[in-house]
Amino acid sequence: MTPRLHEKILYVLDLIFDARELTRDRDYILIEYDSRAEKIMSAYEFENIIKKIASEEFIYEYDEAINMLRPFGEKIFRISTIYDEFDDYYKNFKKKGKKQLGEEKNVAQYPDLNDPKIKTSTLLDENELLYELKYHAMYCQISINGKLLSNPHYGSINSVVFEYLFDHPNKDVSYDELKGIVEANINKILNKPLKKIAHELGFVGERKKLFFITSKDSARLITSITRKQIKVLNIDTSKIIPE
Repeated sequence: MTPRLHEKILYVLDLIFDARELTRDRDYILIEYDSRAEKIMSAYEFENIIKKIASEEFIYEYDEAINMLRPFGEKIFRISTIYDEFDDYYKNFKKKGKKQLGEEKNVAQYPDLNDPKIKTSTLLDENELLYELKYHAMYCQISINGKLLSNPHYGSINSVVFEYLFDHPNKDVSYDELKGIVEANINKILNKPLKKIAHELGFVGERKKLFFITSKDSARLITSITRKQIKVLNIDTSKIIPE
């Protein structure tokens, strides 16, 4: 059975934690992508999990120890700064696993547009934020107003395209630029329409019209939607939030 993503992350966390416990007197630790790690994940996944942990701000600096590469393809990564908060992060991950880190922290409370109990006066502000698109990079989880929309496979074309668009919101990104990003990150060829990617990620109908605008040559991701935008686009809001 192929290990799930949170099991791969836990494997890397275990390596970091154990190395830190054994070498607390040093100013760096070394973790190795070896034959055991190769049975669990690719080298790309291994390094990108380290990057994701760094993005959560529990480790700061890491690099590949080029001068220590092993003869059979193993890679060694040197982590030079680990914050004290890493210990709690690691323990919480082991305790609660995917559920713990799959939830967005401090998710804002959004009005339920289909709830008749909401007073009209609370919805009059045209600049009021009604919908917000979130992306949990660690787990490749896409959500709208805290509700999970989709969970693309880690390291897939869809996840790489979406993450790049999410990092460059409200901007038309060309197909050629996305093609280059995919090739550079996962050494694959982007060979399907952007509209298809949007559909595979759950952006269909009014939801696609609102968040994921595509053409043959470009794509644009909108991450925050106000009442005014809903009104201008004449959107049916009944199927925007995932069930």
